[in-house]
Amino acid sequence: PGRYELRAEEGYFHIVPTARADVTGVLRAVRSPLDATVTLEGGGRNPNSVVKDLLKSLELVSGYRVVGGFFPTYLSGDFRIEQRFENANARAVLRAILRAVGGRRTWFMMWGIWDRQYGLSIVRIPEEDELKGAAGKRGGRPADGETQV
Repeated sequence: PGRYELRAEEGYFHIVPTARADVTGVLRAVRSPLDATVTLEGGGRNPNSVVKDLLKSLELVSGYRVVGGFFPTYLSGDFRIEQRFENANARAVLRAILRAVGGRRTWFMMWGIWDRQYGLSIVRIPEEDELKGAAGKRGGRPADGETQV
């Protein structure tokens, strides 16, 4: 349970938590670690390395433990992040990393109520023709637990 705000920034939509229920069920104001201002060096490093430094920075600035959920292996390929991020919003840094890698990607960050930490995951969004091809291989019906796009 919680409250959220929808933000539109640089062509992306973000669902940002503004309040979270405590153990008694009372809503308490909360600030997302991705609201943090960070400084990171790209320096020609691969995206995974920059994201790992971002996670460390988020933890230092926000006071919350922020760990990597899952990152696709292609984030560590031939892509390089040259840009230096000086006093930049963490969401803007993530958007810049995803633009540098190219393709359709997004992230999600979840709060773990039991381990009291955030997990940040980056995922690839399949292209429409990939979705159509996958549905065709199954006879055009979505598999159990899936929705047709």
